[in-house]
Amino acid sequence: MSERANDTWRDRELLRSWRAGDARAADILYRRYEPRLWKFLHTKIPEHDIPDVIQLIWEGVVRARDRLVADPNADGEDAEASVNVSFRAYLYGIARRRLYRYYRGKTRRGGAGSFDPQVSRLIDIAPSVSKVVAKRARERRLVEATQRLPIDLQVMLEMHYVADLSCSEISRVCEVPVGTVKSRLRRAKRQLEELLESAPSATA
Repeated sequence: MSERANDTWRDRELLRSWRAGDARAADILYRRYEPRLWKFLHTKIPEHDIPDVIQLIWEGVVRARDRLVADPNADGEDAEASVNVSFRAYLYGIARRRLYRYYRGKTRRGGAGSFDPQVSRLIDIAPSVSKVVAKRARERRLVEATQRLPIDLQVMLEMHYVADLSCSEISRVCEVPVGTVKSRLRRAKRQLEELLESAPSATA
């Protein structure tokens, strides 16, 4: 069994136990994913706001717990009324929605106009976050280039290459066709490569 398949299986078993009333299983899931959510968010929002956003994400998970299908082979009415997707994919789907809600609130408060994930860039919405210093110059260049992408492309790119979600999973949580996911990932990679090529070189 691959590492990814093993993770999915463990999440499924923990979700089953949690739904059966095992609070410890919920705690294990939280401790498994809290560092991953922090990694996902720390280059997108100010550090002091991350705990609150993570709390909101988990509140969404708690509300959705009984709608998540623990068995990926489930079918029938129960599956149709539920969300038949991996726990990890659903978690990042909630994280994406909460992140966008955070940006919408920020642009309203700052009088910066409306937030459009297809157009808005992190470098424009939260320039202070774009100055996060990575330990190595190459990592810093990658972070800065990624933050110049439209936010929706940045999030999809990280869901796929950092969170290891499949195109099918991203399609479900982002509610767009798989073909759209693939084309956006190709566009994101192409734009990222162009940004890195045009960025000033730096030594580690």
